[in-house]
Amino acid sequence: MKKLLILFLPLFFACNKPEYKYEIRGYVNVNHNGKTMKHSARWFTDTFEYDKDTLFYFNSNGDEQRIKPPYTIIKK
Repeated sequence: MKKLLILFLPLFFACNKPEYKYEIRGYVNVNHNGKTMKHSARWFTDTFEYDKDTLFYFNSNGDEQRIKPPYTIIKK
């Protein structure tokens, strides 16, 4: 029984990932040695709203996340 549990336990946790409705792809500015550089970023959410051209949503801990254009919204 113990061997069976060890065999299927990783499979159980691998299938227990949350599925989100939207994937948002955009960029974030990162300071590196005094220079501001753009890096690609991805966010996952079920809901979002707009404030003019800026997209925003609230994380699971209640923090607001704002994403400025350009961004791409992919519906899953």
